[in-house]
Amino acid sequence: MGIKTLMISIFLITTICGFSQDHDSSVLSYQGGLKKFDKLIFDEISNTDILSQDSFYKKPFLFYQAVFEVGKNGNIGDVWVNSLYDTALFSSIDSAILKSNGAWINHTNKKLLVVLPIYYNIVNRDTAGGGSFKELSERTDNSGSLKISDRYYQKGSTNEVVHLKPMKIVSLTPVH
Repeated sequence: MGIKTLMISIFLITTICGFSQDHDSSVLSYQGGLKKFDKLIFDEISNTDILSQDSFYKKPFLFYQAVFEVGKNGNIGDVWVNSLYDTALFSSIDSAILKSNGAWINHTNKKLLVVLPIYYNIVNRDTAGGGSFKELSERTDNSGSLKISDRYYQKGSTNEVVHLKPMKIVSLTPVH
């Protein structure tokens, strides 16, 4: 493992706060629980090459909204990923959702439209101060400030919409 890879691994120590729903819904659940799905997304994002580029850390906050269909048998249908600020993690989020194919348990007899907000906060290591990642996450909580409407996807759709609890990731910038 190269020194750059090692440094990235060390400095990308991140935590996910407020995983998706702690309990499985009576409408939709995930094999192993929704925290396992959050981990799948987190792992896919953490493995992306974009995180090794310094330019990724120039924005302090990224917001994505993933909207995807889950069929009657738990298979993934169409996937849409939106962002107000950045497209850097589109393919990683899309890839994670596609990897979840077949792991969903749909308790209804129709397709579901699932909405998952993902908040990615990048905190400057020099100005972060002390404290745990949880404390840092609470100080940088801007998850209530952004929303992308999902009405566009509901237009003309007979799918029932399921909103998952937002996923929040906090990352420190690398040391230079």
